[in-house]
Amino acid sequence: MIYSDSRSPLAAGLLVLLVPAALYLAFLSGCARKSSAPSGDSPDVVRMEKESGLADVVFDRFGWARVRDYTFQVELAVTQEQKSRGLMFRTELGKDEGMLFLFEDESPRGFWMKNVPIPLSVAFIDSRGIVVSVREMKPYDTKTVPSGGAAMYVLEAAGGRLQELGVRPGDRVEWGEY
Repeated sequence: MIYSDSRSPLAAGLLVLLVPAALYLAFLSGCARKSSAPSGDSPDVVRMEKESGLADVVFDRFGWARVRDYTFQVELAVTQEQKSRGLMFRTELGKDEGMLFLFEDESPRGFWMKNVPIPLSVAFIDSRGIVVSVREMKPYDTKTVPSGGAAMYVLEAAGGRLQELGVRPGDRVEWGEY
């Protein structure tokens, strides 16, 4: 079978140029969203990030988490490296942004705030999507905060945000990936 194109040579030439250009721009826009909140630019934060060995960790999976009729846009922490880095070195987090940690099993968890310069609200969630506990965490606090029960997921949001929304143990959290 022979393919015949009835378009003019000019139109065909434009398609040959525009289609690859559009695909390249789409690729670049996807690459630009490696993280919804960049590392801080203060010299101390940049230095700590480099010294941590976690400077090259990339968050490349995104989704949403809904609790009490409120939806957060979240980065998904899936790999061990992503879970280790978490929100370290972030100097800001929007009121509708957060991070959702996805663990393989349900067990007691503990989180700390080493190298995290902003306060966080943290919800520990069991395998059924039920909030086990909600904790407020202070910047740079290296004391481990326990989940208070078995958790398979952990939602981190801006400090005070979960309390502001009235999130409490027993609430259901739904989530999905984009």
